[in-house]
Amino acid sequence: GAAPAGPQAPARPLRRVDASALAADLAGQQWLALDVRASMAYRAGHVPGSRWSIRPVFARDLAGVPRDTPLVLIGDEGQPGLAGLAAGELAVLGYRDVRLLAGGVDAWQAAGNTLATGDEANSLPDARCIDFLFFVHDRHDGNKEAARRYLAWETNLIGQLDAQELATFRFA
Repeated sequence: GAAPAGPQAPARPLRRVDASALAADLAGQQWLALDVRASMAYRAGHVPGSRWSIRPVFARDLAGVPRDTPLVLIGDEGQPGLAGLAAGELAVLGYRDVRLLAGGVDAWQAAGNTLATGDEANSLPDARCIDFLFFVHDRHDGNKEAARRYLAWETNLIGQLDAQELATFRFA
């Protein structure tokens, strides 16, 4: 049989929105800004009023958001392919008006806009940060407890596999 298709970027390039247009439209609440960067980047500072989400949890995070809502993705300019994949995933979910903030957060700030930081930026709870392994943080900085938690996780990886996954390995 054919291999399942992986995530697909949209067939046409994403329309770009400049920072000043996004600022005006967010003030009027015409668009939903969706930050698709890493959760720790979002926590460090994000476009005020934007939501954080990534592809594996779009369906859950956007439940109740009408499909005709215009979305503006905020991504990293250094990784434009990720925003394209996010747009493809959103199209599969039925969102047809998906755009990209041109220049990302850097362009937002260069246009004279501020980022949400401090308590507001830390409103994203640890449990939602599925792209960040908190227990491995600090393991190389002399934190013995962090190193022990990491090693326990690593040595238990095989125990997390199901029978089908185990059948693909040959153990020496």
